[in-house]
Amino acid sequence: MRDFFKFFGPIAILLALGFAIASRYINPAPPRQVRIASGAPQGAYAESARRYREILARDGITLEVVTTSGSIENLKLLQAPTGGVDVAFVQGGTAAPDTPGLLSIGSVFIEPLWVFVRDAVPARYVADLAGRRLAVGAEGSGTRVLALQLLRATGIREGPHVLGTGGDEAVQALLKGTVDAAFFVTARPFPQLEPLLRTKQIRLMSFAQADAFAQRFRFLSKVVLPEGRLDLAANIPAADVNLLTPAAALVAR
Repeated sequence: MRDFFKFFGPIAILLALGFAIASRYINPAPPRQVRIASGAPQGAYAESARRYREILARDGITLEVVTTSGSIENLKLLQAPTGGVDVAFVQGGTAAPDTPGLLSIGSVFIEPLWVFVRDAVPARYVADLAGRRLAVGAEGSGTRVLALQLLRATGIREGPHVLGTGGDEAVQALLKGTVDAAFFVTARPFPQLEPLLRTKQIRLMSFAQADAFAQRFRFLSKVVLPEGRLDLAANIPAADVNLLTPAAALVAR
């Protein structure tokens, strides 16, 4: 999946350069310091923010990277009257496209939804996860928003079995068997998701209804992860996998 960065990386750089150049023509001139909400320190948002910081520094602009829990917190910071941020990464589908006071600069990369299920759970469809213990992502994360949207669309409502667990905590919960399935949204499955991809008792769910989901939720696209794409020698995944993916956007206030 590193191809996502190879493909979208130049676009991200152009966006950052465009932001820096455009700032020269804004009247009145903006401050020489800009704050960007990035997400988790090891995530794709943080990596892109660090690239932006390097590029903007060449133009004399200091970019302060603010670590957050994810897209929902990023949106709150963008809309905060004081102490907020100027720019943020926002996962597609977490905000209305016409949100007052916000401007989408453009999409920077796609970030697929990865749903891992314990092999003992016979789940072919999302609806098959009804009644199972689900780690759907932490509060404030785009993962949680997307997971709940898909679950509700298939008739699964929130309850004690839907847990606000995400990231490394969700990985460990699935490995220990304290949850039956876990949701992750990331453009970079390695290294975080590698233990799940290499554990025989856990499988990556292929969305059998990917086309239907993509038609219902217009911010989603279907992508196919080819057999062996992540590891040719170990043949991971062992078969083609249908994934659903939103796009990460750079949004300014």
